[in-house]
Amino acid sequence: MDDTTIKIKDEDGVIHDFILVTSFDHPHFARHYYIYTDNTPNEDGNIEYLAMYQDEGEPDDVAHEVEDDEDWALVNEVIGAFLE
Repeated sequence: MDDTTIKIKDEDGVIHDFILVTSFDHPHFARHYYIYTDNTPNEDGNIEYLAMYQDEGEPDDVAHEVEDDEDWALVNEVIGAFLE
């Protein structure tokens, strides 16, 4: 795993450090996804992964949280392949 650190500002303006796990382009749309984590185990002892995306042509500082079930299905597939 590449230990590239990314900084993400939350809705309160607080900046948090995360580890970028991987990134990839959507196979059919002009969208780039980023999968990241703070590497802290949750209450079940599992590492939680988060994801965001940028649509092609958006400024580098604009990203959207993955919320759609179809997007999460794609992200989970990539996470599963990455962790194998």
